[in-house]
Amino acid sequence: MSVRKLLRTSQSFFPRLRDMKASVQRRLVAARPTLYDEAFDVLRFFPAGSATILDVGANQGVTIAGFAAYPATRRIIGFEPNPVLAAKLARRFRPDERIVIEPRGLGDGASSGKLFIPTYRGYEYDGLGSLHEAAARDWISAERMYLFDPSRLRVTAYDVDVVGLDSLDLGRVDLIKLQIQGHEHAALLGARRTIARDWPLILIAYAQIHAEARRLLAELGYTEQQLNRGSLEPWQGRNLFCIFVPPQGSARWAGLAADRGGAA
Repeated sequence: MSVRKLLRTSQSFFPRLRDMKASVQRRLVAARPTLYDEAFDVLRFFPAGSATILDVGANQGVTIAGFAAYPATRRIIGFEPNPVLAAKLARRFRPDERIVIEPRGLGDGASSGKLFIPTYRGYEYDGLGSLHEAAARDWISAERMYLFDPSRLRVTAYDVDVVGLDSLDLGRVDLIKLQIQGHEHAALLGARRTIARDWPLILIAYAQIHAEARRLLAELGYTEQQLNRGSLEPWQGRNLFCIFVPPQGSARWAGLAADRGGAA
């Protein structure tokens, strides 16, 4: 019996626990960000107050809470197309002037569309929200849930705005986190000029990376790495997020790596 599958099944029967679960996660991750993922410690490569972070797919704000805990963080811009979640995030993080919430998604250009969010037995899986209906619907299945009943699964569509990152005037970007359920390739296409200008570190939830996103980053010279006890090494599946490291041609990144003993 899978413990993770059992816990996932159990939470579906108690939908009111969702917000409580998110609150506990934010507190724990704010206190110790590596509880969410060791990859977050890449922020230790940056000097204090120097890093601008884009959290694309901010969801319940757990990763924002983790990024905000690092002294390196100067600014966090969270992109969340779900209008309900975006409003909650704006209220929740209003006291921290470093954090701005953008109530829209990132794609390969400006457009309007639908954000699809699955709900099973009344529990809304907002973390599985996707601009692709099939991606939102198909993840919840007998493979991932005990006693799965397809008649209890529904998908809600929200009207959302999508914009290309290159069209925004955000200044220098140091780190981009992408967790957007298969829409990563489109977001990267809309960010190619920003990437070529700033060579940010890019963190992508590995289970969600499609082949075309990996190919695009490889064409740009990025390599797939992971963090192991403070050092970067070739990707072997250690972290939740794969760390895409820009090429050595990025003078700014090479300088940061040199300060940390040439880890990149």
